[in-house]
Amino acid sequence: MFTKAELLGYIDYCRGRVRATLDALTEDVAARPLPAAHRYHGMLYGVIVGRMPLHVFEHASQIRQFLTAAGVKVQPRPGDHGYAR
Repeated sequence: MFTKAELLGYIDYCRGRVRATLDALTEDVAARPLPAAHRYHGMLYGVIVGRMPLHVFEHASQIRQFLTAAGVKVQPRPGDHGYAR
């Protein structure tokens, strides 16, 4: 279990990492293939970075599912079905 403050602190940390990554991203860096040691070796770094928002959205959706199943009322998102608009 994590406290709300711990979760919010982790979100701030992650946002900082994203900012630093995007600030350092150039066309040359984006065009660089990932090294052989990486599980996605050969894929361009820019492709991985570009797919990240969908990956984060998938995790957020999973967390919403867990919270809803636990009886926590979550705030509706745009496009949610089953919520009054």
